Amino acid sequence: MSPPVNMMNLLLLLVLAPSITLSQGNPIASRMFTLVNCDNTGLDNMLLQIHALAQAVVDDLSDVLDGNTYGDDDGSKEWYTARNLRLLFGTAFSEVDGQPGGLRFQGESEAMANDVRYRFLELAHAFETFWWDPRYNYIFCRAESDPLPFKKPVVVGDWFDLAPPDELQNPITDDEDWDDNYVYYRNSPYYRTDDENLNGRRMVVMESRSENVCEGAADAGGNKPRAFMYIHEGDFLQWMAFCNSFWDVPQAIENSDDGDNLDDFITRHTALLHELMHMRYPRLVVDIKDRVGVMEEDRNFYGWNGATALGVYKPDQAYNNADNYRLLAETVAYKPRHWRKPVWVETAPS
Repeated sequence: MSPPVNMMNLLLLLVLAPSITLSQGNPIASRMFTLVNCDNTGLDNMLLQIHALAQAVVDDLSDVLDGNTYGDDDGSKEWYTARNLRLLFGTAFSEVDGQPGGLRFQGESEAMANDVRYRFLELAHAFETFWWDPRYNYIFCRAESDPLPFKKPVVVGDWFDLAPPDELQNPITDDEDWDDNYVYYRNSPYYRTDDENLNGRRMVVMESRSENVCEGAADAGGNKPRAFMYIHEGDFLQWMAFCNSFWDVPQAIENSDDGDNLDDFITRHTALLHELMHMRYPRLVVDIKDRVGVMEEDRNFYGWNGATALGVYKPDQAYNNADNYRLLAETVAYKPRHWRKPVWVETAPS
């Protein structure tokens, strides 16, 4: 395992980098994403917290996968981690011969735990290497007050708003390759990815997307959508948008040593971690829609009840469900305890 980059050195590097406009207020995020309406949002601080949390998850999983064994489940940090892995990702652990209560992952469970650890390691590494490219990754921080993600998503952000009017009124038209989903301009900052010759053409995506995802139906827990991530089919282009309800989520949890309902412990940076897992593993880590147990129709698996249902009944699906990663990260962020038993998973272990 490679050692994590010192984040203070990372900050210094970003401040000194000539390609960064410090007036944007989020020099770290700006290095990886094109930001729209993100001033005064503290986005960089959230990214730093996510990096630290992802690394903490890696460390805790390493502690229970290092071959050592422990005594009976007495609430130790190692057993706490193992219990949460079992609930969220179905990783069973077995007793060690001659050591009742000893902790060991084997076979498929060991492989699953290692795969989960690797995904958190790669998430942390993405910040250290600036894995995302702002030409193809966008964050809309005030999506409901900005029509871009919904009615006319001009995903090159500020360029469209600042381009000279005469240029916007004279797009490049090419009858041979015209597509109603695109408008081509010679100086826009986004190249069409399948245009081998380019011929000076660049494009602005003018996709018709009238649905406001932020106004979607609430989940089973009554929660409205906080954010969403959208991949533009056919291109390496994706964007994240924060709904108004995202900013209602607390920045930190007061009295975090109290309570046993993990759904009460979501913060902005863990909500953002959910979306970043989508963006780090596009089309792999998704919001699973399926049915388990006695469910009569397909549904998404958000929150502690939903995520643990996948972990218990369909671990392979849990491995690709973004909220399972968010919840595991939250268990690491808070003092070890027995979280509330899922109410709809009758066979869930305590």
